Amino acid sequence: MLVRFCSLFVFGLAVCFCNLTVHGEEDASSQAAKVRETRIANYLTGAKFIGKFTKDGSDDTTPKTEEYTISKCEKLTAADMYRLTTRIKYGDVDTEVPIDLRIVWADRTPVITLDALTIPGMGTFSARVLVFNGRYAGTWQHDEKGGHLFGAIETKAASSDQDAEVVFKEDFESGLDQWEILDPKTWELNTNDGNATFGITDRKSEYVPPVRSPGHVALIRDLELADFDITFRVRSTLDTGNHRDCCVFFCYQDDQHFYYTHLGAKPDPHSGQIMIVKEAPRLALTENEKLTPWNDDWHTVRLERNSKTGSIKVFFDDMQTPHMEVIDKTFSKGRVGIGSFDDMNEFDDVVVRKRTF
Repeated sequence: MLVRFCSLFVFGLAVCFCNLTVHGEEDASSQAAKVRETRIANYLTGAKFIGKFTKDGSDDTTPKTEEYTISKCEKLTAADMYRLTTRIKYGDVDTEVPIDLRIVWADRTPVITLDALTIPGMGTFSARVLVFNGRYAGTWQHDEKGGHLFGAIETKAASSDQDAEVVFKEDFESGLDQWEILDPKTWELNTNDGNATFGITDRKSEYVPPVRSPGHVALIRDLELADFDITFRVRSTLDTGNHRDCCVFFCYQDDQHFYYTHLGAKPDPHSGQIMIVKEAPRLALTENEKLTPWNDDWHTVRLERNSKTGSIKVFFDDMQTPHMEVIDKTFSKGRVGIGSFDDMNEFDDVVVRKRTF
């Protein structure tokens, strides 16, 4: 049913936007709305939604399958309104129609609200559907029939190679010529089962930054970027409990002007946040409360930066849903690097892509 499609749409919004934090000179709510509008359109275009629905009063209680593919999503002039050109498949129905939907928010939870919307040739629809944590659920009404609905979504990859140019690759098999290490004594090349890695050997660093900020910093030489993503594998080599961490440095201009993301095991105002250093001790731009699930295994980290919107997204293992994200335009471009505040890690397979958002 059309109404059931609406619920799937809302689920997509929750996945994308529930962790958005906004900072900068622009009004926070206005800037967040603009970014959210753009991200909704980009996220939903080409997305496929697959779920189940039930019908009240039916003798057959087995949930039936529904599927929707959105070929295009665009923001309309009216507040909270979007037009989705959508292929709808359920039962004997297989058609593509433009659908104008209103999305409202209960705190950070998106809710689709549809009241007696008549679609020529299809009927009249109403719905109330909310989404949370990768799932959607709600109720639908189609003329005299109604029921419940639930399901999941198949999204495009959070980072697409189609609009990206690889500008840096490192597997550490050929040494460290591509790196500037601020404290070389506490970093070394390792070989495990014939595979080279790059690791921090001591929690204490001889590099003392001019303001409170990480002590283990390895920067890529001769590379400054504004719009990019960096992906790498990392393993924590010392169990320091809640202090386990790794850092990604970006828009690094000098030792008092840069961003970094701190993937601390247990977040607090100084750990597990996206940080800024600007002629003062590091300051959290986020209010993240998610734990970073460190163990002794290898993990994948990716950071995406869009200088035009100010978007910063950090992913940990799950490359679909950001672990943290924020909006900030303080620094437009700079160098990129990896490291730790004061912990011990091993790194491998670093890839940096220049993006055109």
